[in-house]
Amino acid sequence: MDSTTGIWWVPALLLATTLPVTPAAAAPAPAPVTSAAAPPPVGWQTYRRLDLLPYLTTGAQTRQFSSFDRGGGNDHDGFDGLYTCRRVIVPDGCVLAEDSGAGEITSIWFTRFGGDVSTYGLLRIVLDGQVVLNANVQDVVNGTLGPPFSHPLVANAAQSSGGVYIKVPMPYRSAMRVTVQNNHGFYHLTYRHFADPTGIATFDPADRADDVLATLRAAGTADPKPALPGSVALRTLSLAPGQTSTPTQVTGPGVITALAVRVPQVAG
Repeated sequence: MDSTTGIWWVPALLLATTLPVTPAAAAPAPAPVTSAAAPPPVGWQTYRRLDLLPYLTTGAQTRQFSSFDRGGGNDHDGFDGLYTCRRVIVPDGCVLAEDSGAGEITSIWFTRFGGDVSTYGLLRIVLDGQVVLNANVQDVVNGTLGPPFSHPLVANAAQSSGGVYIKVPMPYRSAMRVTVQNNHGFYHLTYRHFADPTGIATFDPADRADDVLATLRAAGTADPKPALPGSVALRTLSLAPGQTSTPTQVTGPGVITALAVRVPQVAG
């Protein structure tokens, strides 16, 4: 550390900067969705267009069902299952979530018994009248079903933090219902509700989405965003201990899309 500046110096840094220069003739960056008739990216496109994450959208609401204690306490917060079921239907069991209209399930989370969720039994998801998932919760989060229900889109307690999750995006055009066979505790289910079904196709569990899984598995090693028109890598440089440098100077409008720093002493 430089005692005069208070700056930590790390020897032999490798700096990579990618900046798409966007003159007037170049194609603009993707614009946010602003019409209810054209909903935001849904299904696998939400992962394929991660560059759109910062944009606000219209025509969509994020909602959630949860087992939280309606009295504000903790005794009924999933422990006794008082608020877990919306209702019980035969033969499916405990209804966790229901929606009418267009939408998309974005996240499901469970926990109980240190993350052993096998006692929930069958998890059944019906979208637009079609059963798209009907398997034991533990098998789903273990990745036993295979793509698209594979890590990191699903995770068991050993892969997360004592809870389990399903992050496979599952769109629907007119109706959604999610049930578990047994009422066994804590959960939350997050979904998006859309103004109308324009541009939405019902989730197909046969679509493996191998490209999405590959992108997510490469997290931290590759930029997950699609390349923008006109993108260029501006400069790569190495710094000796105590050395400073200006990576680049660009005039005119542009967007920095990536900045990578490699510390040679750190294996990775």
